[in-house]
Amino acid sequence: MNRQFNRIHIVGDLHGHKHSLRNAWQAGWITNDDLVICLGDVGINYGTHSNRRGERKSFAKFPFQFLFIYGNHEQRPEEKLNYQLTQVEIGEVYMDAEFPNQWFAVDGAAYQLGIYSFLTVGGATSIDKHRREAYKSWWPTENIRAADIYKALDHDTSHFSFILTHTCPESLIPFADKYNNPDEKLLDVLREQLTWDYWFCGHWHINETVPEENFYFLNANLNSIDKLAFVTFDATTPKYHVLSDQNSLY
Repeated sequence: MNRQFNRIHIVGDLHGHKHSLRNAWQAGWITNDDLVICLGDVGINYGTHSNRRGERKSFAKFPFQFLFIYGNHEQRPEEKLNYQLTQVEIGEVYMDAEFPNQWFAVDGAAYQLGIYSFLTVGGATSIDKHRREAYKSWWPTENIRAADIYKALDHDTSHFSFILTHTCPESLIPFADKYNNPDEKLLDVLREQLTWDYWFCGHWHINETVPEENFYFLNANLNSIDKLAFVTFDATTPKYHVLSDQNSLY
């Protein structure tokens, strides 16, 4: 029997930080029946094998369900032998059967949760990869793949409740452009051909909105000891109901 999720929480890059999640859960802002969507760089497939397993075991202690978008500071789940494509409540995800509360979205895939449809595309460029170690703190497959963009454009609909990506389209980059942006150029293709109610991304570690685009940059606010910034939607109502906005902090 499929689970019924009460709320959907969307949060930016966590980079392995769990204290804010724990505080939000203990205070009741996140409940056991919620889905928490992390927009990349969650920190569980990063570093040595022992570190990765330890992080995944730590996230497994939370009783709620995670859906992770692939970031750039982590290894792709499909490159790890213990992740398998698995059919779950929302669609097909990558999952390790030992850690069933940790789903990784398939890039270019479309999902359905109650009244909400969402499209997922992970990946981005690590501009600091020159000082990182390949296959340990940087992976050459980190970039958005053109095939995933084609897949994202090949669904039965061109409109989604949410578009969930790690980075943003090039036309919406919030800072002065200091490098070539192959990933963001590919997301501009989606921006030109799709429509959405809300588009959320992480990667840039800011909380900003582009109102005319319904586009939100989300920062998990990891500089705070006990606060977590996230956007929450009620998954049980017949219409959209935003319980918190991009500036809300627990």
